Amino acid sequence: MLLSMLPNEAEVVEDAARLGFAWQGLAEIEPRQISTLTDICGRLTELLYVWLASGSDIDWKPTNSIAEACISIGQIVWPVLHPPNRDWPSPSKMLPGTFPHLISVISKTIWNCPDEGHLFLVTCSTSSAEPSLRGCALGALSRHFRDDPQTKALVRARAVEETDGRHRRAALQALAEHFRDDPQTKALLRARAVEDPDGRCRGAALFGFAQTLAVRELAVLASQYLDGLTPGRDPRKPVTFDDIARAVVSLSKSEEEIRALYQRLSAEVPLTFADND
Repeated sequence: MLLSMLPNEAEVVEDAARLGFAWQGLAEIEPRQISTLTDICGRLTELLYVWLASGSDIDWKPTNSIAEACISIGQIVWPVLHPPNRDWPSPSKMLPGTFPHLISVISKTIWNCPDEGHLFLVTCSTSSAEPSLRGCALGALSRHFRDDPQTKALVRARAVEETDGRHRRAALQALAEHFRDDPQTKALLRARAVEDPDGRCRGAALFGFAQTLAVRELAVLASQYLDGLTPGRDPRKPVTFDDIARAVVSLSKSEEEIRALYQRLSAEVPLTFADND
């Protein structure tokens, strides 16, 4: 039944929905029986490799289906060759977020090689020629391997030392949605909000820092679109009367209250204000 659900190699590149359904079907089987399903597990593994190397996932539905199935199955004896005893899958440029997420989940569940999965993602985050994959690998490490002592040190280093601004921004964001309760994180985010040479990185750092203050209104003021979501605003960009007016509407507060909140944020990370304010 499961084999009949599977797409061929060409189909899975264009549409991975059937692959996700098949993984979900496998998760419905009693885990101790999976070790006998060599043909099915072998075919699922090979199609997964094909998709991770060449496919795409716009809505994350196949990704989530596969990840949920692996989590449901848990750590078992996977009956076909898999990492670390064979090469890791190659990353598709169309799956920068999906790829490290699934590697994290699968290495911690059905492939039962979390240490090797962690090391592979560290290599992706530092050595990949694709900046988006480097950033997404950092995010996956922060989410799935947060308790590994090497993870926080790596993310902190990349937030300061990485020459590519996109990668620094990803590291700053990872320190803020995963290590925000660490006092060192708060200090680093504040410093990068002031010192980083890239405006988008300064914005990411300001937004992350505002989140550590645990005051929702400050995170809203630190967001570029005053919605409390990324991207963050560059603290060197002057706060204008229009910004204050929009914040009045967004937060349902008076102009005086909004100005007081901006001053509270500015006391932590210096902001500039337009002359007409």
